[in-house]
Amino acid sequence: DTQQGSDLTAVDLQGRRLFETTSEAGGYTSATVEDPVAGTRTVWNSNNKEAKVLMLPAPVAHRQSCWSIPAEEQHFVRGEAQLGIRLITCQPAERDQGSYCAVHGDAVAAPRDDSPEAKPDYGDCSRALASVIISGKVFEKNEDLGVETILGHETHGCRSTVVLGNRTHKREAWYTKFGTARRNVSLSLRSVDEFPGPGEWTTRITSEATNLTFAEPVASVFLPPNDYAIKKIEMLEVPCKQASNPSLHAAPSH
Repeated sequence: DTQQGSDLTAVDLQGRRLFETTSEAGGYTSATVEDPVAGTRTVWNSNNKEAKVLMLPAPVAHRQSCWSIPAEEQHFVRGEAQLGIRLITCQPAERDQGSYCAVHGDAVAAPRDDSPEAKPDYGDCSRALASVIISGKVFEKNEDLGVETILGHETHGCRSTVVLGNRTHKREAWYTKFGTARRNVSLSLRSVDEFPGPGEWTTRITSEATNLTFAEPVASVFLPPNDYAIKKIEMLEVPCKQASNPSLHAAPSH
């Protein structure tokens, strides 16, 4: 059984990012937009015409602060887009923040002209694979696949083979990087995910970039469709002892 789909990623000079995926069989589309300028995360999908806009927290002066989405947003509701975030911890306002605690309205600084050009390396790829936790792991082998040109751009590849009892889970990825050493974007141009299913079934998911454009995207690409309702969601401050992970609790956003 073969299924096909397409993904779209867009990044602008102020750091806004769109991640959109579409299943060609069902015509289902889901999207996530990270906007560090407005201090928001927006999610939507084509199951219902509603976009959720999460207002990310602003750091508090002189102390650490912890934030939670409202309880009603922590439950999965079939058809609704999921925010993908439950808890966030911000450092005191005087300290550097992660992307989810940026001061609202502050644009991301432009890259400095004296920075050298960024180059992809094995670390970009291996960190991406290591960020996914695979349960039941008995043993893992990681390989550096070296350099390959994809769509005219230098990429660096890696492979992870995870042993799960008498089955294996294999993942491969090829990452390019563009920008400067001080400010850059690492982007996967090819990936393969092969994992065991029920019985003797094996599922293989292959993704490969078909187009890569270096131009400022139009602003509308970061907005939900015009006919979608907008639901704004404020995060609530909670005692930090409730946050078992001090930085970010994430879940699938779609």
